[in-house]
Amino acid sequence: MSESATGQLPTHGAVSPAPQNVGEGFKKAKHEMTAAEAPEGFWPNVMFFVENFGHMMSRIVLTLLYAVLITPVGIFYRFLADPFLARYRGTSFTPWKSENSTVDQARRQS
Repeated sequence: MSESATGQLPTHGAVSPAPQNVGEGFKKAKHEMTAAEAPEGFWPNVMFFVENFGHMMSRIVLTLLYAVLITPVGIFYRFLADPFLARYRGTSFTPWKSENSTVDQARRQS
């Protein structure tokens, strides 16, 4: 990027912000903090641990749920399903039988 005569970057147009402004106001989510960045005090530390433990357990529980319930159902369905009708055994078509060969017969209300 080219700097102006004053040594500052332009603040208009399709120019990205100056490097010193990138990340201003950025705050890590609680589950992204390390133990050193955890809040001070007993209850904030407990809540920090519980939240991180919950994130870990949710991944474990959802992985087990997928592996134990969803995958076997998919494999079972794979063996039973016939999505392209590969085992097609004929048709249920029955030809139409004409009972109304004249206009008078067609006008009858059976």
